[in-house]
Amino acid sequence: MKKLLPSLVILAVVALYASFINNKLKFGSDAVDYYRLAESICAGNGYTIDGQFISKWPPVTPTLMAVGLGLFNNDVGGQKVLLGSLALAGLVVAYMLLARRGNTRLSALAVILTAVSFPFIYWVWDISSEGAYFFFTMLALWLGHRGFEQPTKLGWALGAGLAFGLAILSRTVGIALLAGYALYAAVSFLRLRQAALRPAILGLVPALLLAGGWFWYGKQRGGEGSVAAYSKYGFRPDTYDPTGKAGLKTSLAQIKQNVQGYAFIFSIPDASLRMKKMNRLNAKGLLSVLIMSLAVVGYGYHLCRRTELPECYLLAYGGILLLFNWYDIRYVVPVLPLLFYYLGWTVGRIFEWVSHLLHRPIWAAPATTGVLLLLILANAGISTLSKPAKRLRSPKYDGPAGELHEAALWIKANDPNAVVMCRWANMTWFWTRQEIVGVPLLANPDGMWQHMREKKVTLVIADPDEFSGVTGKFLEPALKRHADEVELAKTFGKTRVYRLKS
Repeated sequence: MKKLLPSLVILAVVALYASFINNKLKFGSDAVDYYRLAESICAGNGYTIDGQFISKWPPVTPTLMAVGLGLFNNDVGGQKVLLGSLALAGLVVAYMLLARRGNTRLSALAVILTAVSFPFIYWVWDISSEGAYFFFTMLALWLGHRGFEQPTKLGWALGAGLAFGLAILSRTVGIALLAGYALYAAVSFLRLRQAALRPAILGLVPALLLAGGWFWYGKQRGGEGSVAAYSKYGFRPDTYDPTGKAGLKTSLAQIKQNVQGYAFIFSIPDASLRMKKMNRLNAKGLLSVLIMSLAVVGYGYHLCRRTELPECYLLAYGGILLLFNWYDIRYVVPVLPLLFYYLGWTVGRIFEWVSHLLHRPIWAAPATTGVLLLLILANAGISTLSKPAKRLRSPKYDGPAGELHEAALWIKANDPNAVVMCRWANMTWFWTRQEIVGVPLLANPDGMWQHMREKKVTLVIADPDEFSGVTGKFLEPALKRHADEVELAKTFGKTRVYRLKS
C-alpha cells in the first residue's frame, strides 16, 4: 500500500498534465520569440531573429526548444512536453530538498499541492522559461545545501554553481539565487568557519563565469541585455515614478502596492495592473490573504530559527519582487513548493496549539494533513473543471484571441503576400509566417500613417484591445484621419481587417 499510493498519485498527475497537451501556442509574444530563436539555432543562424542578435532573452529555453525542434519538428505539443517535463523533474527535486527537513509527509503534500495548482500548470506546461527556471532553481538549492553539509566533497558545490548559472540563463531573476547563496555562505561561515569557504567559492565562481560570460558575449554582439531590459521594465517612469526621479517615498509606496498585490495573488491568477481596478475583498481574496499570511509566518520562523539556503534565497527573491513594478502569479510559481511547505508547517503549529489546549495532541498531524488534502482536492478540481482550465485544454483560441486567429488565417488564405500591421505582431507572424509590422506608439495620426506607408503595409488588423489601449490610442486615430484611403475588408466579431488603398 505504501508503494501503491505514491504510484497512483504520480499517474494521476501525469494524466492531468497529459490532458493539457495541444498544439495551441500561448497567446503572447515571449513564446514566439523563443520559437524563432530555436528555429534560427537549428538553421545555423545563431541566436538571432531576422539576422539580429537577441540579448534580451536568456538562452536556456530557446536552446532546449532547438533540441525539441529536432525531436518533434514544428509540433508545439512536443515542445510543451519537453519543457514541462523539466518542471515535473523540478517537483521531484523540490521534494528531495524539503524532505531533508525531516517531515516527509508535509514535504510530499506541499509538492503535490504545487503539482495540481492551476497557476503552476498554466506557466510550466507551455512554451515559457518557467519550467527550466523552476528545475534549475530547485536543483541549485538542493545541491547548494548538500555542498555546505559536506564541504569536503567538491562535486555538490560545483554542481550547485552550474545549476545557479543555468537558472540565471533561464530567467534573469535567477540572480536572486546568487544573492541568497552568498548570504547563506555568510551564515555558514559563522557556523563552520573556514570549512564554509570552499563550497561558497565553488558555488559562486562557476555561476558567475557562466552567466557573466553570456552577458559579456551579448554586450559584445550589441543590443540591450536582459538585465538592462528588465530593469527598465520594472522601474519604468510611467508607472513606477511619474516624475522620473525615484525617491524613498515613491519606493515605499511601490513596496506597499506590491505587498497588497502579492497578498491577494491567489484570488486573481491574472494579477497585474488590472488588479487595481478589481474588488479584492471577497471570499477568494480573503482566502488568498490567509494562505499568504500563514506561509509568511512559517517562513519567518524558519528564517529566524532554522536558517537554510531556501530561506536566504527567498529573502533575496522576495526583495526583488517587492521593488519590481509588477505583481503576477508567474513570479510566485517558482517558489510554490516552499510557500506551501511553510503554509502546512504553520497550520500544523496552530493545530498543535489547539490540541494542547484540548489535551488531544494526536489531532494535530491528521488535521494538518486533512487541510492540505482539501486544498489539493480543491486545486485539482479547479485544474480539471474550471473555465480557465478548459480554455487552456482546448486546442482552439477563443474570445479576442480567437477573433485575431481567424483574421490571421483569413489573411493567410486570401492575401499571402500582404504586409500586415497588427498589435499582436508575433502571434500573427506565427500563424501566417508573413511580413508583419507591429504598431508603434506614435500618438500623431499623420506620423502613424506615414509609418504605415514607409513599411508598405497593405492590411491592418484592429482588435478591440481593452487592456493596453494601443489600438484606440495609436492605430484607430490614423485610420479615421485617412478614412478615404482605407476600406473595411473583413470583420471577425469586434476585430476588423482594413485594406489600405494603393
